[in-house]
Amino acid sequence: KEGIQIELGRIKNCLPLSAALFPSLNREERFIPKLPPRLHLQSLIHCHWSRVPNANIRCQQLKLSDTRGWSVFVEDA
Repeated sequence: KEGIQIELGRIKNCLPLSAALFPSLNREERFIPKLPPRLHLQSLIHCHWSRVPNANIRCQQLKLSDTRGWSVFVEDA
């Protein structure tokens, strides 16, 4: 079985993730990690991070009609 070990560092209110198994490598059995009784298993949720620009662009929206839809104007800063 292949595994991965990750150290998240010292972040407040965050437990380090000690080890995990890839789910595709263990299809027959469900892997339940053995943890000390004082720890609880926390699952990680996938999220996407991206940079936010320093200045927001100005945009204006206008509904033309029910048949023509919406029009959006973006102004350069």
